[in-house]
Amino acid sequence: MKLSSLYYLATFLLATCSGRFSYDGYKVYQVVLESVEEAEVLSEFENDEAVDFWSDVRSLDVPVDVMVSPSGQSRFESVLESENIEYSVLIEDVEEKVQEEDERLSRATTVDSGAVSFTEFMRHDEVNTRLPRSTRARLSRHRDNGGDRKSFEGRNLTVAKISSGGEDKPIIFIEAAIHAREWIAPPVALYTLNQLVENETNSEMYRDVDWIIHPVVNPDGYEYSHTDERLWRKTRTPGTICDGVDGNRNFDYQWMLTGASSWQCTQTYAGYKAFSEVETQAVGDLFAAYKGRIKLFVDVHSYGQLLLYPYGFTDDPPDNVDELLELGLRFNASVSSVRGTTYSVGNSLTLLYAVAGGSRDYAYAVGEVDLTYTLELPAGGSSGFNPEESEILPVVTETWEGIKTFYEHIQEKYVTSEVTDNTTTISTVSEEYKVYKVIPKSLDEAKLLMEFQNDENFDFWSDLRTLDRPVDIMVTPMAQLRFVDILKSENIEYSVHIDNVEEIIQEERQRKKRSTLIRGAVSFTEFMRHDDINAYLAQLATDYPDIVTTETIGKSFEGRNLTLIKISSGAGGSTKPAIYFQAAIHAREWIAPPVALYMINQLVENENNSALYQDVDWMILPVVNPDGYEYSHDSVRLWRKTRTPGTICDGVDGNRNFDYQWMTTGASSWQCTQTYAGHKAFSEVETQAVGAYFQAHAHHIRLVELQTVGDRVNDAIYAVRGTNYSVGNSNILLYATSGSVPDYAKGAAGIELAYTLELPAGSVSGFVPTVDEIQPVVEETWEGIKVFHEYIVEKFVN
Repeated sequence: MKLSSLYYLATFLLATCSGRFSYDGYKVYQVVLESVEEAEVLSEFENDEAVDFWSDVRSLDVPVDVMVSPSGQSRFESVLESENIEYSVLIEDVEEKVQEEDERLSRATTVDSGAVSFTEFMRHDEVNTRLPRSTRARLSRHRDNGGDRKSFEGRNLTVAKISSGGEDKPIIFIEAAIHAREWIAPPVALYTLNQLVENETNSEMYRDVDWIIHPVVNPDGYEYSHTDERLWRKTRTPGTICDGVDGNRNFDYQWMLTGASSWQCTQTYAGYKAFSEVETQAVGDLFAAYKGRIKLFVDVHSYGQLLLYPYGFTDDPPDNVDELLELGLRFNASVSSVRGTTYSVGNSLTLLYAVAGGSRDYAYAVGEVDLTYTLELPAGGSSGFNPEESEILPVVTETWEGIKTFYEHIQEKYVTSEVTDNTTTISTVSEEYKVYKVIPKSLDEAKLLMEFQNDENFDFWSDLRTLDRPVDIMVTPMAQLRFVDILKSENIEYSVHIDNVEEIIQEERQRKKRSTLIRGAVSFTEFMRHDDINAYLAQLATDYPDIVTTETIGKSFEGRNLTLIKISSGAGGSTKPAIYFQAAIHAREWIAPPVALYMINQLVENENNSALYQDVDWMILPVVNPDGYEYSHDSVRLWRKTRTPGTICDGVDGNRNFDYQWMTTGASSWQCTQTYAGHKAFSEVETQAVGAYFQAHAHHIRLVELQTVGDRVNDAIYAVRGTNYSVGNSNILLYATSGSVPDYAKGAAGIELAYTLELPAGSVSGFVPTVDEIQPVVEETWEGIKVFHEYIVEKFVN
């Protein structure tokens, strides 16, 4: 046995004989790592029983707090100095800090039996007494104890289940205090329980989602840290030399692979076998009992301000790493909004620290829980593990905001999405969705608003173009309170534009039932379906073969034809300039195809316009995204994207998917947002088809001098009924975006004149205009299109 091991055994025996363990002479060092090599040097101390890592080696330049016993200090300092590793003494005498905490605890008032407190640290018996009272008062029939499962020393392993009933709902599982000394962890679990059960405004949070809360996984160790050894971490199972096992190294998945010790006297001793501890067995049994239902698991620890997802033993990311990271970042944003606390989000190995045998990885790999996290709370007090009682409430309240974000995601993904067929954007039953009209009056307000664009709970119906111009945003029910609170706190002007989105959609559905469209005909008194549009194009090609040809430029993901119509006199061949026009790359924009169809109708069937195709050819694609367009008619009215299946959410924003400055700005890498740009540029067959068409006809398609002609087009439209367009590029008008059709047309295909035309909103709802509005919009837009033609003739023909 090593000399240091003999010393540890001697102090252990002394502490056992003399009562409460003394940390007299123990120091805490703060070590700053500047290279991976320095991190590896420090990591070599992890299996040294004289060294206790209070915070883990996570990333470079982030200090690591390490407690060292008197016997190990000289050697520890010598190694650091020989390797030129920066360090300082954070706590000169740990025992002094422990004594200060004891003094505070001795002055604390006794917690009323069954009452919860967030002004002091509750003991295990008090916690257990609290669970029955909270559930008995409001939800006694939904409380679920852990049967007769007990800790090694015979304490109850009590779990609370909060539910409105039923056995098929998704579950959020939160556990705390698997490491005994982390006293701030149980209050987070208890505050979650308190808010769910005793705050009636949160009752909807257990209507469709069940909760399992295990406030103290390791009650023996937790009590021992109160009565005998304040910084005790492990269970209390007796060992041959030293007692206890690190419960978070004891789970039966990749057990003892890395980041754990086989030596009993270290803090990371993994046990003599996986699941050697009755406490970890009990948690494993919970995962088995609710397998398939637990959708999110959080293991609460302190300290470090970290949110870690799988895996701890390899840098190979889990399959849903994008979702884990995105949700983690949203958790961080919610917590940070309270008082500025920020979390680093990543997996353990990405943040330099390898570990195996933990509950998080077990939950993910064996328990089949899609979303699993280790939550390392902020440090407290002068040392990380002894926060003052006054810090409990701030920590639990800010953490609750993050937990609500977790809930919102589970609600969206597993409750709402059951109706929407793997789409978390909006359910077909959207009766509680609201549309807010927000008016940003400064760049700071605009930037704050833009932070919501990558959150799937927010759907921007109009873009941020200029200050003082309203922006319409649809918000899911679970995010409305948070959204309004932020707008109010920042004094941003807003109003509720649509109180019930579903009412608008139902009214539209009633109008659609009265359709009398004849196959092969065109209508501007109703919104035509994709097959009807293609039938009309085919009929024109039959009736007007001298000027009309149709071409299938590709097929959609679901196999629908992408039918383009070309209108030309034939004279001049491919040397004539051409105007290309496309619509409905965004599925829900039903007013766009009628504009394309009215152009076609006026060019082909109105003889007065025959001059418009003598010297200029027209290429018109009425529906770029037919799968999404049909889906918006049949299933989700406000669907925007394509219908390509995703791992989490379906569809890609076609107007962020073009291979020019792809993903530079104004686009999202998260599948569940409206502006998801795809896993790569041109991932979508629809955008590939348009891009290939541009490349093939780039020499033929013309458009130039953007602002000049843009103003002329606006004047022509305005003359009809006073509709006024803002003319400019997106960035000048506050809203940056990349990977779009016009940028690709000009930047990659070399087409000189390229526009995005955002038509007027419907009178009641932006994307749900009444059929009475079709004719006025297409007629006034046609006047502007004729100005485009005049400009092309002036520049390229005359």
